[in-house]
Amino acid sequence: GKEYICTMHIHKDIAEETVKKELEKWVGKMKQLPPVKSAVKREIREREIYYIEFIEMRKRDVKFVVGCQGGTYIRKLCSDFGEKSGWGAHMQELRRTKAGPFVESQCVKFEDLKKAVKENDIIKLKKMILPVESAISHLPKIYCIDKAITYIKNGRNLLSKDVSKCEEFKTKELVAVMTLKGELAALGNALCDFKELDKKYLCVNIDRVFI
Repeated sequence: GKEYICTMHIHKDIAEETVKKELEKWVGKMKQLPPVKSAVKREIREREIYYIEFIEMRKRDVKFVVGCQGGTYIRKLCSDFGEKSGWGAHMQELRRTKAGPFVESQCVKFEDLKKAVKENDIIKLKKMILPVESAISHLPKIYCIDKAITYIKNGRNLLSKDVSKCEEFKTKELVAVMTLKGELAALGNALCDFKELDKKYLCVNIDRVFI
């Protein structure tokens, strides 16, 4: 999921309370056609808006926070909002404040990172550079025995008998395969539900290896 702070310019003079009520209608699942200039195939897709929080309105400029499913185009959300309301609208400013488990407050300036590297300041670098495991904090984890890591590195999928312990997961869900030391070994798609581990031979179809 992503979170943005957006400033949307409305093309008519509308009362603040009316704008707030109209924004609330956009929370939930919706159909969206990506804009002409986009990185994906231009076809109607279903996306979900998790929340919209009104911040302020200055004249015709409306600022709000929006949490949404990855792949949602906020620029298109603004233009669709304007079309459906009949007021007309376009996106004026956009800032991403969250992506998956990462938030804006964790970001560092490239100049500061470059300076820390140049000065070989290990303490600062450890604060600036997050371990890869921080990127999968939101995924269910499966911990496997040591010999399974060797098999995974050689291209084999994860066998149920090599699982030491796990968190709850569902069939086809993206899972993180971990070492017993808590290191990220691989990512893959679950081939069964966590309750079926003792009944299945294979449990994870490995997609990407990190270790």
